[in-house]
Amino acid sequence: MTLVGLVLRPASTAAGEIPTQRNQVAAMAADYDGLLNRLAADTAPEATVASPLAVLLQLIAAHVRNIFNFRTSDQFYGWLEATLPEVVSDAVGTGARSAPAQLAGSLDELDGVLLGAIEELSRFMNVVPDGPTTEAFLRTLWARTFTQVAAAQEAWLEETFIRRGRGIVERLYPNAAQRRRLYQYGFAPVIGRRFELVAPAIRAELVGAESYGARTPAERIALFERLGTLIRDQPGFGFRVRGTVGDQAILANWVGVLRWWMQVPGAEAPNPRILRAWQRFVSDNLEFRLGVGVGAVVAEAWSEGAGVALTPALNTWRATARLPWFGFWAREGNPRSLHSLLPRPGVGTNPRNSQHAQTSV
Repeated sequence: MTLVGLVLRPASTAAGEIPTQRNQVAAMAADYDGLLNRLAADTAPEATVASPLAVLLQLIAAHVRNIFNFRTSDQFYGWLEATLPEVVSDAVGTGARSAPAQLAGSLDELDGVLLGAIEELSRFMNVVPDGPTTEAFLRTLWARTFTQVAAAQEAWLEETFIRRGRGIVERLYPNAAQRRRLYQYGFAPVIGRRFELVAPAIRAELVGAESYGARTPAERIALFERLGTLIRDQPGFGFRVRGTVGDQAILANWVGVLRWWMQVPGAEAPNPRILRAWQRFVSDNLEFRLGVGVGAVVAEAWSEGAGVALTPALNTWRATARLPWFGFWAREGNPRSLHSLLPRPGVGTNPRNSQHAQTSV
């Protein structure tokens, strides 16, 4: 249940303010009535239900019409089967608002859906997908989707879905090993290919953290600074802030924010006026974006050693992933909790026998 508070009458008794407040009350009442009308329309028997996948496909088609002005469906499908997103715009995944960038981003999102479906086909049906196999599978998949029901009159949606999927296997991402890696990373494919360029360096930092528990606080914070530097400027998965002067200043001072968040002695605290902005940066970038990047590398390392195993087991995790326990905590915890881990001598950082695993700050 959601309770909505409505202002029914002006609160001021000053004659000069009452007309303004009456207009504000009327505007809020109109907004509320509009909300009720939209909710009622959504539940009407004849209401049109939009599928997110259908909306994505329609957005792609609309951008293609506006940018390329193809005259036939064959031109559109031929382009669709053979065009990588970065060919449309090298700003894909950066949040750019130009029409080519939006089209490229939409294509990459669709590729992520299709690549995931194709990789599931490969893994769980024990087949190596080729063009015809992929097409047959995707037609079956489409027939079971909500999109098929919600947009039954739009046959071209299905054809767009199928043709792009077949293009992924035959032209765009023909290497099965690359498809598996991109699927494992969890990013949209273009972003995943960018991530592949820095993933080895991130993995090297994790492998080198064998002695993390015995390091000094300065050495520990230096490790996270190196990890953050690897990710910071990467388009699509790097640190992201708004374009305001204040947020850009925080980004430039991200090491200072990291040190403050991890409670490094001597770290400068923010002015109370910008505390909220620092906290937002920590949540969006140090916890989420840095965590996702490190987690993707750890997941790939585990997947490489796991073979057909589907679920990680704590007693075999380190041998399977071939990473120190730091990698486990990097994936399951966050940088601040890791920085605070102070193991007893000789215990290391094994979560089974480490009392410090529950340490928090």
